Amino acid sequence: MSAVLSTRVFSALVARIYDCAVEPQHWPDTLERLRTQLGHWNSVMALQALPTGRVLLGYTANIPPAYAEQIGRYGEHIIEAWGGARVSAAHPSSEPAVLSRLNASSIGDQTNPYMRDWCEPQGITDCLALVLARDRDAIGSVAFGRHRDQPPIGDTDVENARLLTPHLQRAAAISRLLDEGSARSMQLALALDRLSSPVLLVSADAAVLHANRPATTLLHQRTILALERGHLSSPLPAVARALVDALARCARDESSLDRHGMGIPARATDGDVRAIHVLPLAKERGRVQLGDAASAAVFVSMLRAEAGGATQMLAALYELTPAEAKVCDLVTSGWSLKDAAAHLYISASTVRTHMLRIYDKVGVHRQVDLVNLASSLSVPVGP
Repeated sequence: MSAVLSTRVFSALVARIYDCAVEPQHWPDTLERLRTQLGHWNSVMALQALPTGRVLLGYTANIPPAYAEQIGRYGEHIIEAWGGARVSAAHPSSEPAVLSRLNASSIGDQTNPYMRDWCEPQGITDCLALVLARDRDAIGSVAFGRHRDQPPIGDTDVENARLLTPHLQRAAAISRLLDEGSARSMQLALALDRLSSPVLLVSADAAVLHANRPATTLLHQRTILALERGHLSSPLPAVARALVDALARCARDESSLDRHGMGIPARATDGDVRAIHVLPLAKERGRVQLGDAASAAVFVSMLRAEAGGATQMLAALYELTPAEAKVCDLVTSGWSLKDAAAHLYISASTVRTHMLRIYDKVGVHRQVDLVNLASSLSVPVGP
């Protein structure tokens, strides 16, 4: 009989199980850890979609390749060994099932091909199974075989398995949710929905593949961006043309845009001033994959963004001269008027003159208001 799992071991196993929910390639190693910590000889995990029978999860631990390849042939005989489909269906999904307890007559049954040709040659004399799923959309389990040289499956073994069952079932449920898209894509979508700034994932032809909640709200307002038959556009003609160009460049050659993408100034008729940033999404090893169709992420600036890096936007929106843009860049980055003058090799009075002209063009009266406006136009992408 195995020992009761310690808190440390139990926590480590649960952590591994949930890691596998979003990174299924870790299941073989996790199954190996589970079967050794639980005191079993081997393990088989299977999860299939219904009604197609498509395999969602299929992994083994400590099973020779020849036997691992053959296990699929014994489906009906495995169900028969457990007492038939009705007995299996009646067993509570939250309770571990032990073969010798559920149908003792199957142990060593030479008339059952599964027991005779698969279990006996490997020395497997008993089995403990946990339900992963049993509903109209999927069915699956994880089974642990006990070798003839190991102690019989006891109450402590069942209790250890019972503690892990809900976590394995949740991991299987997550795997099912992620089946129609990659796990990383789902993680990213969830993360984007928690951001306060509008973010969209779009294809080369501007089809919107994902819009987080703030972006959805912005699209409905139709002040800066809009959705036209599922494609990203803008009620502002210049912005619409710039979007088409930026997305085409992302699809054609992302190197044609710098690492921060392309910034598009947008000034709506209601006076709302925003900056739209189109960032190319590279399909490179080691980067989060967003699906073959996604070629760009579109960010829309929000108020109270981190200040800095917005001079080109301000200059484009308010027609600042090159000299005014340089002064504006320094001042909105935290430089004093005196330091800005020294840095630009001009007099303090000249800097003040530039500032007055900037205030007049932008429509503010204080340096703090200019900084806040620049902050609203900052690039929302880290280095």
